Amino acid sequence: MAFDGLRYDVIENTMTVEVTGRAPGSAVTAVSIPDTITMDAGDYTVVRVKDHAFDAAKNNESQSLKRSKGTLPGARKTASNAVVELVLSSSIQEVGAQAFAGNALTNLTIPENITTIKQGAFKNNALEEVTFEGPFGDFDLAMFEGNGSLSKITYDCTNTIGWPKTFNTGNTSIKAVPSGCTESSVTPRQTSTGPETSTTIHPVPVGGERMWWFLILTLMAMGGLALRR
Repeated sequence: MAFDGLRYDVIENTMTVEVTGRAPGSAVTAVSIPDTITMDAGDYTVVRVKDHAFDAAKNNESQSLKRSKGTLPGARKTASNAVVELVLSSSIQEVGAQAFAGNALTNLTIPENITTIKQGAFKNNALEEVTFEGPFGDFDLAMFEGNGSLSKITYDCTNTIGWPKTFNTGNTSIKAVPSGCTESSVTPRQTSTGPETSTTIHPVPVGGERMWWFLILTLMAMGGLALRR
């Protein structure tokens, strides 16, 4: 079934679906996968991206076969229909093997609820930066292979389960680093055992000190006179 330029299959005996690629005739390059799609039976939650769903190499092979049979007019090149933008919904739990391989993605955000990313899911793109919003799951550490421009991988500093990890791009290894927290937000707070008290010492002016001695001596003199009487 098709919905907003994408194709879906219902996962058997559930109200969930997986994305299987572009709908027939669709050349969408900015792919935004929704949380749900609505059909006659109701709302279906999108939970998975199928293996090779947007794999440019596989799609081109399919197109070449159709052209050879005369079912696909014209020539379509990878550069003209490569996925350049991708928004994965928060409902998705799994991204299949080579699901987005061979496209032109430059930035990528992996939502918190994704728990599985299979082999080479984002290989051979043009990624420069990747952000993980959730804990490390069942993730292929070579999912970014062939992304020679990738220089930064971050994860949420408040969601650190399983992190940090080091990813292999084929040419180099990149260690994910935490982001999103300031120094004050990660410094343990000091606990107090009670209210703080302070003592202020006020210096006695020199003139005031002399006045006190004068009064004391005066009183002593007056006391001596009283005793003589």
